[in-house]
Amino acid sequence: HHLLRLSQVHMWDEVVECLKHAGKTNVAIDIVKKRLAERETPRMYAALGDLTDDKAWYDKAWELSGGRYARARAALGRMAFDAGDLPKAREYMYEACEIKPLAPSAWFLLGTVCMRLEDWDLALKSFTQVVQQRPDDCDAWANVGSIHIRNKQPESALPALNESLKQRRENWRVWINKLYVCMDLGKVDEAVQSLHTLVTFKTSRNTMKDIPDVDPKVVRSLVYTALVQLKEAREGEMAEGESEETRAALVTSKERTLVRVGELLGRISSVLKTAPWVWELYVFYYESLGKPRELVIETCMKHHRSLMAKWGDGGDEEIVRAACMATCKVAGMYLESEDVQDKSRARMLVNGFMKKVER
Repeated sequence: HHLLRLSQVHMWDEVVECLKHAGKTNVAIDIVKKRLAERETPRMYAALGDLTDDKAWYDKAWELSGGRYARARAALGRMAFDAGDLPKAREYMYEACEIKPLAPSAWFLLGTVCMRLEDWDLALKSFTQVVQQRPDDCDAWANVGSIHIRNKQPESALPALNESLKQRRENWRVWINKLYVCMDLGKVDEAVQSLHTLVTFKTSRNTMKDIPDVDPKVVRSLVYTALVQLKEAREGEMAEGESEETRAALVTSKERTLVRVGELLGRISSVLKTAPWVWELYVFYYESLGKPRELVIETCMKHHRSLMAKWGDGGDEEIVRAACMATCKVAGMYLESEDVQDKSRARMLVNGFMKKVER
């Protein structure tokens, strides 16, 4: 009954689509050919192409339209894409989008093809068209951000990545891109937020297993950048017209940022309890902030224990060298004290290390 009503109002595209989904392709082909016998139209030839997967019918639709029927070109573009002929797919999809620009799905495919061909200018134009027409398309926003990153334009990449995450926050690949972009821009607070999110994903039971581990280089860079920014805020020359209040507010802001970096270190150390690099960085963080000697020594010992444990698991020469340096550092800190017990602790630490070397 539904098909009858559609045919009565000449909604032939819908009739063909319904028959195709119902598995009655041959019936649909007969209807299309009957319609073409009555009157040839680009739409019906394209429908025949859809039903038969025959490129010739799309060419016929294109020819009959005088090169104005965008759907025929888009269909050929998809066929070329599926066949792996990317240059041809780009040509067909570009023609389709030029004729009918309000077609976000066509622009998206064109952008995908161009990214694979490393045609970055056209890829950016394509995905920009998608997000203008479909602002909630998180994948298109992510691709805009990726292209800007590739073009070394982090200031343009960040808003696009934020838009993508606004639509789908669980996309960990976009969070990684945002992390590196924020580091390039010196936006430590946003980089810290990105790392917190990635740690949450990594430790969640339901998360995908292919999320990479926390990169030590990234965390080190965050700590160093936060310390440098605070130092510059405290000691740097004041800009022309900058007030004391403005500079004080900047210093306070950078101090808070450094606290957040410390909180991130604490969280990472609770997840990676035996990773030597975490404790080594924690020691540097505490020393840079002038934290109490007892806290620094306690953290140095955690670093030392993590290295000794790795050595016990069959560590390489680099681990042994690092363990030696950590032993000397902690022993040296104990020997600076006038406390007899501290001197005894230093002796025991060195003796323990030497026995392990001898074994």
